[in-house]
Amino acid sequence: MGNRRFSRKRLYEVEKAGQPVDLESSIGIKGNIISSTQHRQGQEIITEITIDLGSSNGGAIAGSNANRAIGTAAGTVAITELTRAKYGIITEIRCILAELPKISSTTRAVNVVYADTNVAKDVALTNAVDCTSSQPLNVVGEDRSLAINDDGAKDKFLFVTQDTANAGTYAQGKVVVYIHGFAIPADL
Repeated sequence: MGNRRFSRKRLYEVEKAGQPVDLESSIGIKGNIISSTQHRQGQEIITEITIDLGSSNGGAIAGSNANRAIGTAAGTVAITELTRAKYGIITEIRCILAELPKISSTTRAVNVVYADTNVAKDVALTNAVDCTSSQPLNVVGEDRSLAINDDGAKDKFLFVTQDTANAGTYAQGKVVVYIHGFAIPADL
């Protein structure tokens, strides 16, 4: 058995990309997920999810009212279920707008929320918690986060929602979501 050593360049390349993680996304948003990776720093687990609302796989469709889940026409639209097994004890969800969300040429603000149940596009979310601190994402570079101090996101579902009543299909819009969690240390 040989000794396999990583060069600094190779180690940088591996860490830069992170390790792929299967979000088990719902059918109605799966085609809009660009990438999902995890990095680990000791017990901290950092998950990065990049979402393209105007994906060539099918643009997300806006709902008829504000604060409704968006996604393609087929099935449920949860980005992921926030389980301890996958994300640890979640302490923060951070959202960054990388590209303006637009329907035709009109900018449409979006939110990232978690809620109790997985729903289809254009369905009202029950007990939704806004991860963008009740301020929609509508300017490129906006960086909003929600500190979670009570394990309140455990077993909830993560969604992108529209801020106002819209109609149509998103032509563009990219959102990057970071989920910060901590693995439960093993017993001695």
